[in-house]
Amino acid sequence: MKVGKEIFIRMFFFYRYYFLMMKYL
Repeated sequence: MKVGKEIFIRMFFFYRYYFLMMKYL
């Protein structure tokens, strides 16, 4: 369960960072 939560958090930060990059570009 801990691993799944960690992956979910990583994906969340990744998509948020990707969205910001696309927004500025």
